[in-house]
Amino acid sequence: MRLIKRISDSVGCRVSFIAISFILAMTKPTLAGRLPEATDAFPEFVSIDILGKDIRFTDQWGESYWLRGADWNRWSAPLQSNKKRRTPIERGLSCTIPKAVLDRYRNEVFPAKEIACDGGHIWFASSSYCAEGAKEQGRLFSYDTASAAVTVYDNFTPRCEAIVGIARMGDHLWLASVTPGEYGSYDGKGILVYDLKSRRRIATEPAATMLTDNLLYAIAYQPEAKAIWVTTLTGIDRYSLKTRTWEHRFFDVAITPDNHLQIILSPQPPTPQRVWMAYHLYYYPIEDLQGFARVWDAIEIKNPSWLVKDPRLLPYYISALWNMDETWNDYTFVAFLKEIASIKGSEDQILAVLDRLNKQPLSQHRRTAVVELRQKFGLPQASEDMDRQFELLRDRYFTQGIGLYDLCNFSFAHTEYLKRLNDFFVTKPYVGEVDDVFMDDCVRAYSNWRGAEAFLPSIQKALAIDNARMAYASCSVFNHYAKETFRAPEMVLPVLEARYRSKRLSGTWGEPNKKCAMASYWVTNSIEGINTLLAKVEHRPELIPLAEDVLQELTGEHLKGLPAWRNWWTSHRKDFKPNKKVYYWSENR
Repeated sequence: MRLIKRISDSVGCRVSFIAISFILAMTKPTLAGRLPEATDAFPEFVSIDILGKDIRFTDQWGESYWLRGADWNRWSAPLQSNKKRRTPIERGLSCTIPKAVLDRYRNEVFPAKEIACDGGHIWFASSSYCAEGAKEQGRLFSYDTASAAVTVYDNFTPRCEAIVGIARMGDHLWLASVTPGEYGSYDGKGILVYDLKSRRRIATEPAATMLTDNLLYAIAYQPEAKAIWVTTLTGIDRYSLKTRTWEHRFFDVAITPDNHLQIILSPQPPTPQRVWMAYHLYYYPIEDLQGFARVWDAIEIKNPSWLVKDPRLLPYYISALWNMDETWNDYTFVAFLKEIASIKGSEDQILAVLDRLNKQPLSQHRRTAVVELRQKFGLPQASEDMDRQFELLRDRYFTQGIGLYDLCNFSFAHTEYLKRLNDFFVTKPYVGEVDDVFMDDCVRAYSNWRGAEAFLPSIQKALAIDNARMAYASCSVFNHYAKETFRAPEMVLPVLEARYRSKRLSGTWGEPNKKCAMASYWVTNSIEGINTLLAKVEHRPELIPLAEDVLQELTGEHLKGLPAWRNWWTSHRKDFKPNKKVYYWSENR
């Protein structure tokens, strides 16, 4: 499920939806306590529009919800079908800033982007980012639409935070903050109140104690009611500037007689059982929703930690399983599969499910679960099945451009397939984006994993391709955190050649010239590396200035011409100690 994957991957935790869905049945939810994560039926309101006394909330799908007269009891929400396939919209504003201005104020990790329109000013921001060794500090900006002047607020964005929304009241800014992660945003500090005149934070409304949830989406000021509106993962909050108090409404769901769902607002979090039921009915395209509801309602839930293991429900569980596509969290899928496989008296149906799964391309985690269950039921798992799985994953990615994560995970979990994947990439013609993404999001991203050195021939091929993303990805493999096996003498010249070609790519995708410069220092930083450099560049005059820069960086010497460097190296080689500087993409050398 997309929501589970985003949150669990961002915070680095892995939980099954079986536990998520029922664990809170044993405890009473607090006001700010997060609902069970299985709540993808609930909207994410990415924008709030104040239209006089009426409030319009727009969700991630572009659907509009209304709160007429700002009255909690006058809530109108569109009906939703559990069979509806929807595509998220791109959040946009009615005001825009020239791209050249946004590019000027971006940081290494994130671009700057508009977050609020404010009369003759447009607020925009760049995000802080603390993951993966990055040390980016976010900033807040104001763009004057008349003069095109930009005002910078350096100290407004907290460390590791990003601003996703602004509500302005005179000289006070109310900022909704989140923490950016690799797979999306997660809990932030809450609402930050800043004074524009003093340029200081004057208050904080912590989400953990004040709001329906810690993950915020949007914020807006309603002048008519003197109120601040905030949307979160699980509800809507309103703050009255008159009474200095918060009001909260949580998302709940109602099932209409014609089997549609309708989002409703509740002053209290819905019970875990109710969320669980809404989740099933919303997300799985089950034909007989009323029949399913009657069967479920007729069964007493004695153990809330597990599924109700009644054979009558198995067809609905299997229907649900087939609709867990690749956007679902693998741990969710595996937990669900193992639970339905334990239902007694249904072995024939389970065997049919396992046989069908065994013939499909699966992620490594799902594949392992299928193999274990097949063994449990006495079914063999031949090596031909593994070969077929690898070929399905490989061909699906390189022909359709989907499933790269599954292909890489499978290959690194079964390292005997890494050489086969490398050989395939080395011998295939370069076709553009599919190959660029493979090098960046698989070879580079997994370069610290066991067996990654099998991709050295693929990296050498990539270094020779005149493409910004290829140069970025292949050069980024060679850095302070890389395996020592990547510091191979045969890679010294290809990296230097990539650095030479990437000079003209400055300002393009990922700034490959910077990455290749760091790579040239790191890969040459040994006696064997310098030996290779001096031997290979003699007849490559275009590379000599770069080679001298590398030698100067690694030795601290300032010499002119290769003969002088060779003479110096002959007498100092035995005493050479590799430079201890940190050669990494985003760190200063």
